[in-house]
Amino acid sequence: MLRLVAGRKTNNVGFNIGVLAENTKAIHAYLNQLQFSDLSPLTISKYAQCLRCYEQWLQDDYISEKSAKAFLDFLQTKNFSRPTRQIYYHALRPFLQKLNITLNMRKDFRKKVKRTPKYHKPREIQLILKCAKRRADKWGKLAPRDFLILLTLAHTGFRRKELLSLTPSDINFEERMITIIGKEDKQRTIPITDELYRPLLDYTKKLKTSERIFPLSESRIDALVKRYAREAGINDITPHSFRHYFITQVIMNASDPSGIKIAQQLAGHASIETTSIYLDIIPKHLTDAVQRLPKLTEEK
Repeated sequence: MLRLVAGRKTNNVGFNIGVLAENTKAIHAYLNQLQFSDLSPLTISKYAQCLRCYEQWLQDDYISEKSAKAFLDFLQTKNFSRPTRQIYYHALRPFLQKLNITLNMRKDFRKKVKRTPKYHKPREIQLILKCAKRRADKWGKLAPRDFLILLTLAHTGFRRKELLSLTPSDINFEERMITIIGKEDKQRTIPITDELYRPLLDYTKKLKTSERIFPLSESRIDALVKRYAREAGINDITPHSFRHYFITQVIMNASDPSGIKIAQQLAGHASIETTSIYLDIIPKHLTDAVQRLPKLTEEK
């Protein structure tokens, strides 16, 4: 999503070395401070990329509100999407604040754009699971693990970080419940479906209670999902797509209007507004609601 951008100058003739050094020093010091913040490693990594892009673009210009705004305008001319430019903005703003510089942007720019999640049908998830289950190359022994990773994502709606932190001690097989710590250290409980119960039980029997069930990196999970999705002929699925699938299915299969609230609790969304965006992508939910309208004409 983030990438380096070309600076405004094509050579270093006449560069003010002092300004270059000061810019580098300020950004480096700030990034060191971020290592001790409450931000996730992924967020810190993204902000670091943003600030280094800003530094590269600056060349020997000064760090200022004027140059930061010009940089964000430059990204727009390079056809960076609004959500991506907002990431740069959210990286720049606290950095400039540390330097006692206020970055004022239009309110409509600062406001996050709600993106409707991509809708994936159960059949697509089934195809991906089949590809994992029948893996037969030299790493075929990993098939049960990979299959379980995908099945767990589909039946729990876990975020990557939540999945990778999961240990046997988080699972109560007797009550068929998984307790997970999500964003902002919020705890939630997910019921274990019948389809997930046996594979998860069998796989964790050999593990210590404090041992990570899936000791992989986030990038490895990304690659794993993309591999099997590609084999299934589906090119727009990521680990987070399984979370979208889970939330969508909970809402669609709820037996009463409380489905949206149940989905919010299971997903660990702080606001029900976040969960409600899924109503825009559920064709069956919308179709059934319209079909239940009272009949206004007499049947012949």
